Amino acid sequence: YTLSRPDALPIYQVLLREFLQDFRDVVGAQEAIFWRWNEERDSLLPAVWSTNADAPAYFHVAEWSPLVQWSAETDVVQTVGRDETVFVAAACVRLDNQLLGVLSLTHREGISLERPALREWLPRLAAQLATFHELVEVRRRYGRHMRTSQALLDAVPSLRMVVDLSDLDK
Repeated sequence: YTLSRPDALPIYQVLLREFLQDFRDVVGAQEAIFWRWNEERDSLLPAVWSTNADAPAYFHVAEWSPLVQWSAETDVVQTVGRDETVFVAAACVRLDNQLLGVLSLTHREGISLERPALREWLPRLAAQLATFHELVEVRRRYGRHMRTSQALLDAVPSLRMVVDLSDLDK
């Protein structure tokens, strides 16, 4: 289960988008994207992004997709730009050594944060995404546990009636 799956609750999608908008604003990027790892396809897919568009709006797919993939494969913060100006930065998002995806930040004219600061901040932002994922997962499991518990409690009176009826035959 990942909160970026199509069947994830809409509130979690909204919260994740808000996280990405905050990340985008903190580093001075035009867009932040959470790329979900798809194990069956062995690929990354854009799951949620900070812009209010139907698809990522500021990501050059042909030019920057290999960088995102490379970040997932190497688990190293990747940056591309000229001199200290960075146009795209990517960091792997992991939880307990499980690859969840990649966080990318882009700006066509250059992200405001310089390369050394991005290399420091990106792992921290990726760790926040992983923690958010873990909290959503715990909430999902708790909800399932509560529904199961309630179903068992609701079944108890029925079980008592069956026991009581069987006692009548004796």
